[in-house]
Amino acid sequence: MIAFLHGTLASKDVNHVIIDVHGVGYLLEIPPGSEHKLPEVGSEIKFYTHYHIREKEVKLYGFWSRDELAVFTIAITVKGIG
Repeated sequence: MIAFLHGTLASKDVNHVIIDVHGVGYLLEIPPGSEHKLPEVGSEIKFYTHYHIREKEVKLYGFWSRDELAVFTIAITVKGIG
């Protein structure tokens, strides 16, 4: 399990970021509105993560805080949301 990523912001977009951690680029899906909080590309950054596996997809989600991660973890267990 990947609990968090701490590295350099390599790329940013509305729905995702790429974080370079010692030469490995991790693609993280981020919540709506998070892109406005992002620093400039090349800045140091840390995201708490949730590794999500479904039948036909694998995604790594990134959150600014443990509280945001906790809300997401609860929300995906609710029928019709997750």
